[in-house]
Amino acid sequence: MAHRRADVRAINDVIRAELQNRGELAQGEEAGARTFQTHDGKREFAPGDHIVFLENNRDLGVKNGMLGTVEHVSAGKIVAQLDGPGGQGRGERVSIPMGDDQAIDHGYATTIHKNQGAQVDHAYVMASGTMDRHLTYVAMTRHRDGVQLYGSQNEFTSR
Repeated sequence: MAHRRADVRAINDVIRAELQNRGELAQGEEAGARTFQTHDGKREFAPGDHIVFLENNRDLGVKNGMLGTVEHVSAGKIVAQLDGPGGQGRGERVSIPMGDDQAIDHGYATTIHKNQGAQVDHAYVMASGTMDRHLTYVAMTRHRDGVQLYGSQNEFTSR
């Protein structure tokens, strides 16, 4: 998790690129991926992608911050398995109509705000100078077993 949405976007992009390089995630429509317009711009989704819902949607039965895994993409639709009490991909299956400019994004990394109230086995936090003590506390207390904090020397040089 990170504080700034730009940092989250960069982390998600790096993770997806590495998964594609390993052949674990499709890239391009000929390989089974599809590009859709989302609230935050165009995003490519492929089977296996982790997604996060960015707002409540009663029609889909999802809440802001819920996570899921893409099972299938087709023209105008994503089918995903929500994370549930049993872990990743253990929840309900949802069919997301993508012609409506949906509020979803890649969910490998999320903002600290999206993780408020969540609990995970292991947390990875990208520290930034924009974090105050309250955000740091939230980020550092999301884990059950372990947390790792990462920071850039450039970000904290003057501190």
